[in-house]
Amino acid sequence: MQIVKLNFNLIFVLLLFISVSNSIKGQDTIKIKTDSISVHKHSPAKAALLSAALPGLGQIYNGKGVFYRLPILYAGIAVESYFIFTLNKSYNTYHNIYVNYNNYLQSLGGADPDTKKENSILSDIGGFKSYYTTPSVLNALKDNTNFYRHYRDLNIILMAGIYFLNIVDATVQAYFFDYDISDNLSLKAEPTIINTLTCKDVVGLKLTFNLH
Repeated sequence: MQIVKLNFNLIFVLLLFISVSNSIKGQDTIKIKTDSISVHKHSPAKAALLSAALPGLGQIYNGKGVFYRLPILYAGIAVESYFIFTLNKSYNTYHNIYVNYNNYLQSLGGADPDTKKENSILSDIGGFKSYYTTPSVLNALKDNTNFYRHYRDLNIILMAGIYFLNIVDATVQAYFFDYDISDNLSLKAEPTIINTLTCKDVVGLKLTFNLH
């Protein structure tokens, strides 16, 4: 009985050892698999944040189509920057002259303006007075002020549009970064014979689209 009991205990210990050993191996295996899995997923959020911080940076992060995306982007920014700067400069010029000229006319109290004083106020837009009579100069200055302000603001909106399109472009490109599709696409058109219920051997056109 003691021998049987000893063998039973020995078997129990061996089974326990094997169980613990398998458990440790299983844990090691899981750990190894977990440690070995290091999948780098392209982040649309990161691309969006980079493009928001600096236009074009998200496209550089994506690394696709940079050679034509960046020139188009920065060309648009450069053109809009030029227009905004030029229109804003003209707006400020006409606005300041309009304010000064209006104040000068009000100070006269209805009297005729002095030609030299008028020319002095209008000197930054030389020759302007020669195209308008005195009563219409103020209206012309106001119209030009509104004109340059309107187109300056419009170009600011266009600049904002380019900025947001830059973010959208980088984000969408990042979403499709891992989308694998071959360039080997083909559409074939060829004549074929179609059998219908009403008649047979009808000539038709078969379109075959191959996606490899």
